[in-house]
Amino acid sequence: MIRKLVAVSLTTIAALSMSACAFTEGVKPDANVNTSFLKGVSTESDVNARLGTPAKSVTNPDGTHTVTYHYGEAHLGALALLGSSVGTTGQDIITVVHFDRNGKFIGLAQETDNR
Repeated sequence: MIRKLVAVSLTTIAALSMSACAFTEGVKPDANVNTSFLKGVSTESDVNARLGTPAKSVTNPDGTHTVTYHYGEAHLGALALLGSSVGTTGQDIITVVHFDRNGKFIGLAQETDNR
């Protein structure tokens, strides 16, 4: 009985080690996102159409508007299922977009974190 249990356990571990899971959240901005919008012309609707729904939206004291978008992906190795971070890779992209008082695009900043 114990041999059978060990054999099943080893087979399960082997199957898990060959599998992997991947998760994504948000809309991944393409490489041209920095040049996709026209300063003083593009609107928040234009940006939302390209980047999806913002994770955060703030009206600043001076009347300008800032929105933040998040894209995240994780590729989990089988060992992650057992509580280990070994073999886990991914990427986070934070895009912060600024609009003037009239809702027109001013500019954006982007930060990428690869792991």
